Amino acid sequence: MEWLDHLPAERRAAVGAFVAQVVGLCPYCGSQVRRCDSRGLDADEVIGCFGCVTTVEGSCGICKQDVSRQHKRDRDAGFGLVHRKCLDDRTRRR
Repeated sequence: MEWLDHLPAERRAAVGAFVAQVVGLCPYCGSQVRRCDSRGLDADEVIGCFGCVTTVEGSCGICKQDVSRQHKRDRDAGFGLVHRKCLDDRTRRR
């Protein structure tokens, strides 16, 4: 752990254990997510690997923008995969 070399010797083990601590399991790939990993929250505020959480699942049938796992989303009979906000806005305008 050369990235801890700047710390006093008596603190290295504690800091190393802290940053290596598992904070959750990715719900998409099942791998352990540690404090030192790139990570993010999905639309349901569940922690996961950054790559898994930011995966684009399709484009919104209303606004045509990407819909990733970070976005709150729904499936609509007429539009398919949509951002929940886009669907709510469209419903309000009616």
